[in-house]
Amino acid sequence: MMEELRAFAYAFCMVFLTELGDKTQLAILALSLRGNRTYVLLGSFLAFSLVNGLSAAFGYLLFTLAPYWLLSLALGAILV
Repeated sequence: MMEELRAFAYAFCMVFLTELGDKTQLAILALSLRGNRTYVLLGSFLAFSLVNGLSAAFGYLLFTLAPYWLLSLALGAILV
């Protein structure tokens, strides 16, 4: 249970901190100026959930196909 909570907290903090001030946030801000804020919030929440759900599923698939050390090395090289 503690490992799941740690993974949740880490994912939450990483997404929250990296998404502050990015293009998506600015686009949502602009859309909320023109339209109904409730629908903008709902649409952005659903889209963000779908994108991140697909990313998590793809990450799980990669983890089942390749060893962890290789994935860490490859993803580290991509992010640098």
